Amino acid sequence: MSIRRLVDAHLSVLERVYHYKAPTAAVDSGEPYLVWGETGITAMPADDGPAEWAVDGMSYYYTRREYDEDFDALCQALADAGIAFRPGRIGWDDATETMTYEIAWSVEVSPCGAYAEDDE
Repeated sequence: MSIRRLVDAHLSVLERVYHYKAPTAAVDSGEPYLVWGETGITAMPADDGPAEWAVDGMSYYYTRREYDEDFDALCQALADAGIAFRPGRIGWDDATETMTYEIAWSVEVSPCGAYAEDDE
């Protein structure tokens, strides 16, 4: 598996998906968007070295829609892609009138293959 599977899962639900930072135009548009980023890599050891890696990260979904069903669709897309995830905090920002949904995830990848083309 590759980290690209995570990006594809996000893009299957939303058009506005950004790595680490959303452009000002996306934030100001009022339309829902998602920002994702890696937070680390966990190496799972075997007898002679790492047998597998897991790229860990966070996705933040921003929306002004109350009871936004796209959040459910994002979770389903991750599940369908075989990506381990855990929904986290949900918050409201009065200044931007935006709800933020937090999703922690982990993608298993081959050692030194976090960004390689997905062969599956």
